[in-house]
Amino acid sequence: MRVVKVVVPGSSRVSARCGDRTGSGTTSLVVRDLPAGPCQVTAELDGATLAGTLRATESHAFSCTATGGALECR
Repeated sequence: MRVVKVVVPGSSRVSARCGDRTGSGTTSLVVRDLPAGPCQVTAELDGATLAGTLRATESHAFSCTATGGALECR
């Protein structure tokens, strides 16, 4: 079982899709039982919708920040 937590400080909405699994929240979310691979993350920050991708290979907590008009998740 893989669990990924995504935190986007300052966001008013965040969502993620990892394979057929999704999660959403305000500043953070958790996606459970997801397959290994890419996750698409979107967040609303200061009225702008930003997107980014993270790679889930094991259970991990990611923090995402706005960088050049996109989300960078580490």
